[in-house]
Amino acid sequence: MPQNSSKDSKTVNKDANNNFDEKSLDLITCESDASINLRDALAKNDIIIRDKILGSGCFSKVKYGFSKKEDKFVAIKQIDLRQKTDFVNKFLPRELKIVKILDHPNIVKCYDIVQSPGYVSIIEEYVENGDLLHKIKKEKRLCNSESQFLLRQLIEALRYLNLLEIVHRDLKCENIFLDRYGNIKLGDFGFARHLPAGVTSKTFCGSKAYVALEILRATIYTGQGVDIWSTGVILYIMLTGCMPFRDSKPREMIYYQMKRKVIYPASVNVSEDAKNLIYEMLNPDPSSRYNCAQILDHPWMKNVKYEFRGPSKEAQNLNLSESSHTDEVEQD
Repeated sequence: MPQNSSKDSKTVNKDANNNFDEKSLDLITCESDASINLRDALAKNDIIIRDKILGSGCFSKVKYGFSKKEDKFVAIKQIDLRQKTDFVNKFLPRELKIVKILDHPNIVKCYDIVQSPGYVSIIEEYVENGDLLHKIKKEKRLCNSESQFLLRQLIEALRYLNLLEIVHRDLKCENIFLDRYGNIKLGDFGFARHLPAGVTSKTFCGSKAYVALEILRATIYTGQGVDIWSTGVILYIMLTGCMPFRDSKPREMIYYQMKRKVIYPASVNVSEDAKNLIYEMLNPDPSSRYNCAQILDHPWMKNVKYEFRGPSKEAQNLNLSESSHTDEVEQD
């Protein structure tokens, strides 16, 4: 997998200009050549699709396949454009712009985007070890060292997105995948958006149990603070095997979040340093909430090295320079 440090701004800008917008999606849905179906369109791009379904959501279905071009198994995310939903009209064009330029060891790689009448298929890296939620359910909860390892990789992915001024807005255990060696691969950018400093949004995105307080309260938000909050929720879940807040009772959840009341199960021993880090990540004031640098400088994370398991050492010593990767994504 290529390192993100090898891709300069010119290359990324070129990729962004070749991506899709709302008009191109309209053209796809207006095509009338019935002889070219979805399977044929994929075959023309040297992709063999299988019937095996890897997952499904409200707006898409993910199937198993093989890319002859990449010579590897892939995940094929199929979006039905015939459903003129808000997702197809508003969020999908953003996702298509964003996923094509992302290039980081801890982010699911997009190999290609295939167009066919009524469908768009995103050809992605196949991550064979399931998602983080499955791992936590299997192991009940994760130990300190494993939680630190996974959080360190997730923070590196967020640092990279921050350099691109991209906010994920749907961070949750189900969208964090694990490769065969247990490395994190952040995926599902369906609600991601380019959100430069000073630009605000008020769109509700994500799952109630994970979203930041400002989103839950339907107030405007900006920057990566919403992703930091969700990461704090994920860290709590890794260490305890439980959710920090009950989303079945929204008013109670908002009250606890505003009062900064995070309760831990009596049966689980979570260190005071870890509790303090979660406390800072779940700060109801976005301007005072920890950022990535502060998380890495916290006593619970300060001595945790960024490592990549397996034969490849590509993620070690990545040069994530603040001077690179600027102006790569068009503002929407």
